Amino acid sequence: MKIFFVTLFVFISFIYGVAVGTYKIFPFQTIIYIKSLLIGDGVKAVDSEYYKNKVDFFNKYHRKDYDAVFVGDSLIDIAEWDDIFTGKNIANRGISGDTTKGIFNRMSSITNINSKKYLLMFGVNDIISGINVNISFENYKKIIYSISTKEKVTIFVVSTILTNNKKYNIEINHLNNLISKYCYELNVKFIDVNKSLASDGVLLQKYTIDGTHLNANGYAILSEIINNDLFL
Repeated sequence: MKIFFVTLFVFISFIYGVAVGTYKIFPFQTIIYIKSLLIGDGVKAVDSEYYKNKVDFFNKYHRKDYDAVFVGDSLIDIAEWDDIFTGKNIANRGISGDTTKGIFNRMSSITNINSKKYLLMFGVNDIISGINVNISFENYKKIIYSISTKEKVTIFVVSTILTNNKKYNIEINHLNNLISKYCYELNVKFIDVNKSLASDGVLLQKYTIDGTHLNANGYAILSEIINNDLFL
């Protein structure tokens, strides 16, 4: 009898799983959202309703002045920067799942506000999506150039944070090497946070919720490093 109920449960679960994928019933949309939040959909991010809505929101709602603008993907998007940096007005210009191409495409919503400091931290979705590192690097350069055309702006580039996936990390290290050299040539501050967050060459488990995104402890380390360069 026990075997019968186990078999029945497995069968029903299988049928329901097929129905979720085929007819997009609950929790299909929830699964898609979580997937995009965790690993991103770098190829289609710019076509997503979430991306379009965020860009529209950025264009319509913003204060006159900010202490800093943080630009990136979900690692920027999901953090409460005003709570982390109390007393500072931070413009959160992160969009979960975004890539270097997506960020470049929305530069007008990033440069249309007044701030003397811009912090850039992104790139992992390019790697996960299989985008060539050289293409990501070229997009990065275009983004930096677009911001640098504003008067009296200081740009801070944070290293693309390593994951717990060694295959991805090979490409991430390659991208970071290209970006750090480029920043050196332009006299742009490059902040290597992987020395603290991924001292063993992979994102340390104590700092991550899923091998890619940071937990509260990870953000504590990240924010301390950022604070030393931006606000001290």
